[in-house]
Parts: sequence; structure tokens; C-alpha cells
Amino acid sequence: MQRVRFVSIVAAVLVVVVGWSLSWTSSVSAQSLSQSEMTVIVMDGSAVREAQRAIPLTMSFISLLATLQDDNSVIFLDTDRPSESIGPFKASDPDFSSRQVEIEARLRGPRPAVLGSMTEALDEARSVLASNGAPIGSMIYVATGGTGDAQYRSTASTVSPLLSRIAEQGWTIHGLRLQADDPFSELFLSSVSEPTGGTVFSLMSSSDLKAVADDIFSRGAKGSLDAVSDRTLTTAELLNSDVSIVPGTKETTLFFFKESRFGSLRLNNPSGLEVSAGDRSASYVIETDNLVIWKLVDPAPGIWTIEAKGIDGNISVWGHTTNVYDLVLRTISPLPVGKANSIMGYVSDGQQTAILSGARMFATITGPNSSAQVHEMFDDGSQGDARAGDGYFSLTLPSLDLTGSYHVMLELSWAEFNHKITSDGGFEAQVFPTFDIDTIAAVGIELGEKTQVGTLSVHVDGGPYAVDPATITPLLASPTGVKSILELVPQRLFGNGPAWQYDLFFTPQERGAHTLQFRLGLEYAGRMYTETSSSIVVSTTPPPVPLAPIAEAAVAAVVPALVAAPVALGAPVLPTPGPQFPWIFVVIPGMIVLALVAIALFLATRPSPYGYIYTDGDDKVVDFSKLERHPILGFFYKGLVRGNELNVPGLEGLVFQFMKDRVDVKSFGEHPTVRVNNQPLIDSASIKDKAWIGTGGKLYTFLTSPRPAPGPAGAD
Repeated sequence: MQRVRFVSIVAAVLVVVVGWSLSWTSSVSAQSLSQSEMTVIVMDGSAVREAQRAIPLTMSFISLLATLQDDNSVIFLDTDRPSESIGPFKASDPDFSSRQVEIEARLRGPRPAVLGSMTEALDEARSVLASNGAPIGSMIYVATGGTGDAQYRSTASTVSPLLSRIAEQGWTIHGLRLQADDPFSELFLSSVSEPTGGTVFSLMSSSDLKAVADDIFSRGAKGSLDAVSDRTLTTAELLNSDVSIVPGTKETTLFFFKESRFGSLRLNNPSGLEVSAGDRSASYVIETDNLVIWKLVDPAPGIWTIEAKGIDGNISVWGHTTNVYDLVLRTISPLPVGKANSIMGYVSDGQQTAILSGARMFATITGPNSSAQVHEMFDDGSQGDARAGDGYFSLTLPSLDLTGSYHVMLELSWAEFNHKITSDGGFEAQVFPTFDIDTIAAVGIELGEKTQVGTLSVHVDGGPYAVDPATITPLLASPTGVKSILELVPQRLFGNGPAWQYDLFFTPQERGAHTLQFRLGLEYAGRMYTETSSSIVVSTTPPPVPLAPIAEAAVAAVVPALVAAPVALGAPVLPTPGPQFPWIFVVIPGMIVLALVAIALFLATRPSPYGYIYTDGDDKVVDFSKLERHPILGFFYKGLVRGNELNVPGLEGLVFQFMKDRVDVKSFGEHPTVRVNNQPLIDSASIKDKAWIGTGGKLYTFLTSPRPAPGPAGAD
């Protein structure tokens, strides 16, 4: 007996060695072929026959593999006849059902007189993969159980040389355990799968098929199976379940894992018509005792209905959908902080932009501080969208206050379907160059005279930033369109090149008010960037008043009076003085009264301080309307509040000037750096509701209305 066993071991080793020598050349040449991955199923013939439910589960397992890996070819072989493989085949092949019948007949039919071994079967699997040029990622599934410790130890020692050879090719061995009360088969399967990076699965019930399916999906990066229904039924009960299929679905596969081999399944499309074998072209169904697979290609969107009856035991329904739609974020990055920006998203069907109806797109934007905001994007020509119905959804973002990375999750949903698709994207935000203009002369400019009207400076994050003069474009609007001369002279210590500060000279060619503005256009942070300055208005001296018409009018008024009064010749006539009205006593008091009325109107119409200042922790630190001030300051400077009156650290060097439509914040004296809406406060800035004021590492918010008080804690 020991001699027979020794001879069988030697024969197996010789098989391995001869197999290596015969397939080495073909393996090297075949590996250069370009094709999809392959899967070989090696079944232990004795173990399959001994296990009670092994054959129907094996057939379900083969159908599952062929469906989930439809791009891959499947080859079946068993240890009884290792050299007589079946395949390769795919689930989509027209003769797939014939292959199923052939495999089941092999497992249930009589065994040959001379049986092969697990070693021969594994070597044949390696040889089949090599001869077919199987690429990296191809797999071998080995199913066994109940053979016994001694046999497993012997087989493990003989297949050991094969494992490293299989692993070198990038192929993986997975184990399938057929019996629960057999610890030796699990040890054997672990010994052959672990060296190649494989896993051991159970194949003893219909629920085990779900674990194999999840593993295949995770390795293929195809997502996972989605639960549709899970029920334990009796033969008298009926299962009804709905499956929602959204537009753009390329393929939907439904998996029915069931304990009972009996029962019937029915699938109805959104129109209520039953889907049958006769009306399928690209779609197909695979039925086994423990698994039924419906594969729908290009299904109609809507609610599909599943009906199951006559099933005794558990049935679980799972689905997997492949959608041709892909959400794409389209935005320029980085975006400038402190400004409103636009982002765009669209739906791609793999070839072009998809035009959708009834769909809504949302963007969840998470900033560097982990705060998230959800915004709806529009394709209706509003809210930043350029053109309605072109498939591009747009969103105008509020001013970004923080630099750093922003994550964007796009979500597309349909109101009539309980389904959504998402994609992830993002952009960067950073500080960009900004303009500052200090006006020197704004009125009284002489016609044709070159006059410095201001100074232009360029900053980045409060610091000077030199730019080439060619990047700055002057914009001038004159009363009648006559072209005046506007010049920028860079302030440089020496030489040519860029400068961060420019003197503005203006030579008017016509009288009136002129509007001056500048546009900066340059490449910054890897993108083209345009910034437009605020406008300033300068005016020329008014034209001289003509005196000649006034003199002529005076003479015309005097001459008739002289002619009308005859005068005796030779005697000078003196005018007779008459009584004069005391106008001085009327004019002076009237002027005083008018001045007092003007002062009273000015004092009465001055806006009172208003608004609130909150910390970033929503604590109110200033209520301008209730600010306690010195009576004299409050009377004469009603609309002006100095920062040192607020008792807020860092705001001492500011002056708040209140107007009806805005509040101007001005800087005076030496004080810590102050930023308004993330821009450095160099001279003055206007703030409105929800403006940010930062100083000394602290952030304050100016609000025109108080924050609502928090409600009482507790649940409804």
C-alpha cells in the first residue's frame, strides 16, 4: 500500500515537472497576448458527489461567476477528468445553457475507471491559463471537502511547487469549502490560496453565494450589490417588490438567492408587462436551483415589479446597476478668495453632454474648516447659468473667505425616481492680486493740462505685488466720447521692469466729468486672472462766465431812463435823495434763520449708529444703537463712532461712519492690521450686512439685524 502511494506521489511530481517543461515556451509567448482575465473552476469530483447540496450550489456558483465577470472567460475542469476541460464560455454566449447541462451531466454521471488527482487538476488549470495567455488578475477556484487529513497533507506537499509558479504569473487561487464539519479541507484550501493572495469561501448554502458576489464586485471596483428584498416565505405566500431604474441605466442585474429549488419568479416592466424569454434581445435570464439571475440591458426607466411565489424558505433579492451617466465638475482652479465665483457641472453619457429633463443637481461644498454647505445648481438661465437647457448646471458661490482645498460632491436626482448618482471633485482657493487707488486730485483740473490724479497700487494678501505695465489696461469714459489722455507711470527706484505702484496722470481734452477705471489681466497661480478696479470720477474747471452780455444789458437799462428825463443846459442836476428801505435789518436776520434751519435739518437727517458686531462664536459684543457715548460726541458726531468707544480689542484705530445704505470703515493712526472681508484695510472700505472684520487673530461679523435667540433645547 505504501509502495502504491509512493508511486502515485512520484507520478504527480513527474506530471508537474513535465507540465512545466511543455508549457514554459507557450506560456511566455501567450502572456504577450492581450485579452480579458480568465477564471478556471477546479472541482473535487469525489467531494462534490458526497456533499448533499454541492451539485446545485456548484451550478449556481458557475452561473454567478459567468454573469458577474461577463467580460472574462470561464473554464471548468474536475479532478476525475482533469485533461477534459469544458470551456471557455461566457454567460452571454448563445450556448451557455448547453454548457450548464454538460457540466451538470459531468458531475452527476458515472466516474471514469482511472481517476485523476487534485495535483493534476491544478497543474492543468495552470497550463490552461498559460496556453490561453491569461493576463494578471486571472483566478483559479478550487472546491473540495471531506477527503481526510492524510490525503490533504499528501496533496498539499505535491502542489506546493505549483503555487509559486502560479503566483509569479499574477494569478490567484481561491478556495471553496463544501462541508462544514471538515476542518482538514479548510486547512488545505488555506495552504493553496494564501501563497497566491487568495481567500477561502464557503459553498454550503445560497447565502454563501452572496459573499462570493461581494468579493468579485469589490475586486473589480464595480461598487456592491444593493439590497432589494429579503424574506422567508412559505409556498402559499407571495413576494412583491419594486426596483427603481433611473434614466441613463446601461445595465441592471437582479440576483435571486433562494433556499428552495421550487417556485416561480416574474418580472414586470414599468408598463406592467411581464418580461419573458421571448422578448429579450440583449437581456437574458439564468436559472439554477439556488440562484436566478435577470440581466437587463438598456432597460426602460421607471418602476419594475418583482413577483415571487411557491417558494418555501428564504429568498433574498439583490441588484447591481451600471449607469452611463457621469457627473463632471467644471471649474477653474484655484479660485480667488474674497470674491464671488462660479462653478459648473454637467452630465456626460460617455460621449457628449446629456440634456436631461426633470433632474436636479446639487453641490455639497466642504471648506478647509470642514464646514459644509449644500447649494442647488441650475440650468434655467438664472442664478449664474448662462443659457437655459444646454445641459450645464451653474452656481454662483458666495465670497470665499478661507484659502485652502474645497471638496465638492455633485449629486443628480430625479423627483420621480428614488435614486441618485454622485461624483466627487474639488478646487483650491487662494489670495489673488487686488487694486487700490488713492485719489490725489478729482476736481478743478485744467483743460489740456497733465495732472496727477491718483496713485494705483497692486497687493497680494496685503503685501506689494509687482506687475508689468502691459498687464494694466486703462478704461476711460468721457462726457462726449472725446479721447483724453490717461497715463500710468511706474514708481521704480531704477531700471525697467514690473512695479507694484503707479502714478496716474490725466490730461483732459474736453470739459466735464470723466470716469477712470483700470483692468488687470495676468497669469497667476497657473490660470488667467482678471481684476477690475473701482472707478474714480475727475472733473475739469468750469468754462469762464462771459461778462459782455451783462454790461450791455446794464447800459440798455440806464439809457432809456436818461432820455426820459429832460435836463436844462448849463446847470448840473443832482439826484434828489429819497427815503431808503432798511434792507440790512431784513437780510441779515433772514440769513441767520436760513442757516439755523439748514443746521437743524442736517442734524435731524443724520443717520444714527445702527447694527451689531458678533464674535465668531456668535457672542454679541457691540450694539451700536445702544452704545453709551459722551453727550457732546453723540451730538456733534452722531453718525461717527470711533473704535476706542467700542472696547473691542483690535478695533481702536477704526472710525465707523454710518450712512443710510452702508457703513464706511476708515483707518487712522497706528493700529494692528485689520482685514475687511478678507482684504487688508489700507484706507477705507464699505461694509454691509454679514461683513467680516478680522484683527489680531480674531474674527468679527457686522450684522444689520441681531441674530435670533437660540430656542429651548429638547426634542419634539
